[in-house]
Amino acid sequence: MSDSLSDSHVIGRKEHRCYLCELPIAKGERHRVHVGIFDGEFHRSRYHAQCDRVPDIDHWDCSDWEEDQCGQLFRERLEELRADGKLEVAK
Repeated sequence: MSDSLSDSHVIGRKEHRCYLCELPIAKGERHRVHVGIFDGEFHRSRYHAQCDRVPDIDHWDCSDWEEDQCGQLFRERLEELRADGKLEVAK
């Protein structure tokens, strides 16, 4: 069970790591921050703007992504979506 406490878009004051692709989110980069309670524990997840679009494109929820899943698999999916023209190439 999960409860969402906040969901916002911020500009990072320091480097963070994307929950989905596991790559750094650079200081000064606009990104999504989700804060919530999952199974009774506090969680904060951060997402690159482009990574945050993938669940909508593929019709799944970020809560479906298990922490033990590999960021490499997600990065491969990003490349597939870019190649198919469904996701713009990151600058």
